[in-house]
Amino acid sequence: MSEWTPSKIVLLSLPKNNLETFNVGSLVNLEFLDLSKNKIKDLTGAGLEKCKSLKHLNLRANEIQATGNNYKVFAWMMALQTLVLKNNPIASDSSYKHQSMLQPPSPPLHQAL
Repeated sequence: MSEWTPSKIVLLSLPKNNLETFNVGSLVNLEFLDLSKNKIKDLTGAGLEKCKSLKHLNLRANEIQATGNNYKVFAWMMALQTLVLKNNPIASDSSYKHQSMLQPPSPPLHQAL
């Protein structure tokens, strides 16, 4: 039997699972993530900042709020090409596109002095 190697996963699709939280921090080579049509409100602590190869993120039809911490999560995703936030409270915020893409990331806590 082969060994569980989360770093080999590049695609994860979990729409319509009633997820309220998730953590993909161990999926460091993830390129495509679909978590559409769940019940996710907050992205902090989800490990997205560790997914340096993430290119496509679909969070459509969740309950993601327009908070500064949620905006900061997007700033860590430098490889991101597609971000779908339609049908979330954050998408109602007229400045979300500007804030989510231009928010400078803070240093991780373990590196902060």
